[in-house]
Amino acid sequence: MINIIKFLFELGNAKRVKRSGWWLAGIKDPESIAEHMWRATILGNLIAEEEGANTSKVMKMLLFHDIPEIRLNDTHKVGARYMNTKEAEHKALEEQIQDLFSTLKNEIMQLWKEMHELKTKEAIVAKDADLLECAFQAKEYQDQGYTCCQDWINNVRKKLQTKTAKQLLSLLEKNSSTSWWNGLKKI
Repeated sequence: MINIIKFLFELGNAKRVKRSGWWLAGIKDPESIAEHMWRATILGNLIAEEEGANTSKVMKMLLFHDIPEIRLNDTHKVGARYMNTKEAEHKALEEQIQDLFSTLKNEIMQLWKEMHELKTKEAIVAKDADLLECAFQAKEYQDQGYTCCQDWINNVRKKLQTKTAKQLLSLLEKNSSTSWWNGLKKI
């Protein structure tokens, strides 16, 4: 059980690891990988429901997909040009989960591999949710004045595969990130 405790403490560091690509856009205090994984997981659930994929599996993929970054940090696309991030993430994940119960360890590794191989409906949905979350974050930063964040949205548009994710992206682009509170009744 002590290994579970250590693993959970390590996961807490996801709240402090920043998504480094946003620094390229000039954002001084970008979202953490924990914040990204949280909204990506919710998006995954929504997309999976609409696309007829296994929601539980998609959500688990998204909960675990970026935990190697706790040890490696988030590598933005410019940095990734110079290293094999998939190989490094695989090695980090193996070490992170090596002392967990074998069933949990095997499940996490299998889900991580499946998401990266993109051969199943669940993996495609999870990847779309991961990408779409990035687009939501880009839109929020764009609405705060970081105009170059449109590049992130454009890149996401090219990669989305599911009908639902494409529809959500279209709606995202037509709305302000503050639109959720417009029209709420005043007290």
